[in-house]
Amino acid sequence: MEKDSYYYYILGNEYLEKKEIENAIKYFLISLKIDKHYKTYERLYECCKCINQNDIANYFIRLAYKENSKSDKTPLLYAKYLIEENKLKKARKVLSDILKRNPSYKQAKIEYEKIQS
Repeated sequence: MEKDSYYYYILGNEYLEKKEIENAIKYFLISLKIDKHYKTYERLYECCKCINQNDIANYFIRLAYKENSKSDKTPLLYAKYLIEENKLKKARKVLSDILKRNPSYKQAKIEYEKIQS
């Protein structure tokens, strides 16, 4: 098997599943050196959240969103970050965009309703 970006992404996922966060981060970063992908940034966000590296986690979720704002999960995570930062107007816009694409996305609905008042 050729050791491409996806190879290292899979290794990172395997370590993340085993809660070996440092190893997961190492392989996700190698994957990114080869090829950028929003899912890899998203996984790095998850890793950093696990070890309470919130500033770095937020950096990665912003990159993930920048790479792909059209999925559902990545923008949802980005909106949650915006809510934590009290950037509610932008969070509403992101959540609204998700719900326009996917009106049945329950998690986006819940987050949107939380910040409507």
